Amino acid sequence: MLWLDWVRVGQDPIPHHRLLQENESYRSPHYRLRMDRMRILLADHHSETLWALKTRFGEEPGIELIGETSEAEALLELAKASLVDLILMDGELPGRPVEILIADLHKLVPKPKVVVMSSNPEYGRKYLKAGADAFVSKADQPEWLFETLRKSAKYPNKEANNVNSG
Repeated sequence: MLWLDWVRVGQDPIPHHRLLQENESYRSPHYRLRMDRMRILLADHHSETLWALKTRFGEEPGIELIGETSEAEALLELAKASLVDLILMDGELPGRPVEILIADLHKLVPKPKVVVMSSNPEYGRKYLKAGADAFVSKADQPEWLFETLRKSAKYPNKEANNVNSG
């Protein structure tokens, strides 16, 4: 069993993630019922964006960042190895087409919510059509991002996709 720990981007070789042994209690089937924090994985190929999001999420109550990566294959590996509620990913991660990556992430059990972000708001509909549960523009205010994440985690899949249609 694995627990994800942060590795500061730029200090370690690619991929920018590290796996550590996890405490048994986190794999309990009752874990989701006991926790009051949303567990999030971050994925973006821009190290500055990862750093900014990680810093901002560290200040946000109710959010637990459990890992980060800059590549699609590493994201899938991290998601399989963890109990994650939501994945916030860039729409242009290297290594795998976004449509296939979203489909693979949605096959995980339990199924995480997938929120795609992009610098190009016009791509929002494309990502939603590919199966994303929600879309956020990187140009949006941080408050909008957190509202979108909370709504996405709260509602069943596909109900949250109208939070921001780009």
